[in-house]
Amino acid sequence: MSVQIMKLKLEETRDGLQETEVDEVLAAAQLGHKVTAIVTYEVIGHLDTADGRQSRVKAVHIEPMEGDGVEAAQALQQSAYQVRTGNETLGIFDEDAA
Repeated sequence: MSVQIMKLKLEETRDGLQETEVDEVLAAAQLGHKVTAIVTYEVIGHLDTADGRQSRVKAVHIEPMEGDGVEAAQALQQSAYQVRTGNETLGIFDEDAA
């Protein structure tokens, strides 16, 4: 099975990356700055192919995390990754990943 993530513009109120304050932070960030966000996807279709079923999803809400929420979101992401893969670390978080 594979998943195709559709590139669709979200409603303004559901795209926290478009908030003025976040936009200012991103504009001032150095290249490589990581933003931890909680993303909700909606399944919008399935396609049976020779390789199996392909599901199509679209993002319906993106909420970038700030402050204490960043560490909590990263801990949840790390835990889910460990359960899913058995690997101990994602290797993407460092002291500057706030």
